[in-house]
Amino acid sequence: MEILRTLRAIERYTESIPCYLEGQELFIVRKATEERYLAVLEVLRGLGFCERSHRQMGEVLFDVLVRENESLFCSFSPNDRFIRVVRELDHRFSTESPLEGEVRVNPLVTQLRGAYLGTDAGMGYLIRLSDGRFIMIDGFVGEYEEPDYLMDVIRSQNQRAGKPVIAAWFVTHPHGDHYFGTARFMKKYGDAVELKHLIYNFPRPDMVNFSNPMEFNEMVEEWRDRIEIYTPHAGERFVYGDACFDVLCTGEDLYPDRGLLCNSTSLVMMMELAGRRVLWLGDLKKDGGDFIARRYPAELLQCEFLQVGHHGYGINSKKLYRTVNPEVLMWPCADYWYPVVSLSEPNQLLLSHESIRVLDICGQGEVTYDFTKPVEQTTPYRDFADGETVYLQRFECPRVLDLWWNSVVGGASGYRAPKYALENGALTAKTTAEEVYSVVQFVQRGQMDRLDSFTLCVRGKCELSEGLFGLFWNYPNVTVFDESALWEIPAGEDGAFEFCLSADAETKKATLACNGKTVRTDAYEKQRGSGLNFVLKNAVLTLHEIKLIKGVQK
Repeated sequence: MEILRTLRAIERYTESIPCYLEGQELFIVRKATEERYLAVLEVLRGLGFCERSHRQMGEVLFDVLVRENESLFCSFSPNDRFIRVVRELDHRFSTESPLEGEVRVNPLVTQLRGAYLGTDAGMGYLIRLSDGRFIMIDGFVGEYEEPDYLMDVIRSQNQRAGKPVIAAWFVTHPHGDHYFGTARFMKKYGDAVELKHLIYNFPRPDMVNFSNPMEFNEMVEEWRDRIEIYTPHAGERFVYGDACFDVLCTGEDLYPDRGLLCNSTSLVMMMELAGRRVLWLGDLKKDGGDFIARRYPAELLQCEFLQVGHHGYGINSKKLYRTVNPEVLMWPCADYWYPVVSLSEPNQLLLSHESIRVLDICGQGEVTYDFTKPVEQTTPYRDFADGETVYLQRFECPRVLDLWWNSVVGGASGYRAPKYALENGALTAKTTAEEVYSVVQFVQRGQMDRLDSFTLCVRGKCELSEGLFGLFWNYPNVTVFDESALWEIPAGEDGAFEFCLSADAETKKATLACNGKTVRTDAYEKQRGSGLNFVLKNAVLTLHEIKLIKGVQK
């Protein structure tokens, strides 16, 4: 109350908002000027607060004042004429951690592959510093074996002796597809790594549209005595070795917007590593993107690498996307979503930048960028010769995650993901809800777009209980299922099947043969943006082998 009374003495309409953490408050002064901001700082110093730091980013002023166990994070932006003061107890300040040890390796950024087998969202990025330490940004859902996969990647890139060191783990916002994986990784592998810092700034559950992150909070309590926890605020800088993170925005910067969505409370940072700039947006949407595009000058927001905000789901900021001018788009979404969401106006604006040389979709596979080398313009898939195998899966992989599949779920589709299990060289996919479709994309659209003719051979078994099983292919909009486009697969009495689908864009003919006998022939006109998908309803599908070959095979 002392600070509120003091501020209201000079700014009558100061507003106080109980903020994110216990003991944290946000004070807002509207219609302010830089002179009034300086006067506020002077009054706060009169209460015994001392200046800890001062920064200016563009025209935005940031000051941190401290008094015993209290910290005040103050800012003024002439763009919106707001003074914001965040009061926080027992705050740990942003750190500068120089390069450690004698190990020197190429700094890397890895866009990790998500499973996308139970959800359509999620993202996770692994950064390797020049001294071999790691930094994580988010951690996916942690479904199926995602934590095991992350540990494998860390081990494969680790060049330091002893346990891999994760210098910092940033969690952008409290949605499960970003933090569940963090909690589940630490539960399983917390003793196998050395995590130094956990950095996040979550709103209170009653302030935005999200459920209380109990699983994450339990992890925090379990590890609180072994790791340091930091609450980032705009204007702070975190330095780890040769990586520098400037915090541009957190949710508290968008208040007093009472209708704020959880996605827009995302931690937004500009990272500089080996002379390259990466803009991390988390799930930032239009309101947050517009805010930082107005708040900061263009030169502070331009970057070489851009993590596309909110999985590229379309409700993004055109103001921001006009400014960033990236060469590499890191797009954290499932493969089946990209052709749909890329058509939104903000994404079309982003994709129209002449500077763009690389587009990497998270659901299409893991990608590692060596920050000591220039980016080279790439295409997602190579060309294949006639008769060459494009895709082969015998289900001898050790983990479901290694299938490189997407389950089409979420969004407007209303699909439910099946439950998967690998055993004895076969995959079982079982639908989990009656009268609801499960659509599984097993060959990605980019590969199919490069095949004017192909032969698909599948061997397996399907148990139906008044259910449905078939192929859903050559249909671009997989998020809207049209049962008339389904090719049902005939099976024997025990449900076993072995079929080959051949399609040729030149002859405009498609043929389905089961057990060597033709059962269906249709006209075929290739639809770009189509994948190969199985559709299940009230079914248990067991697969032994899938093989896709370029060209029509006899």
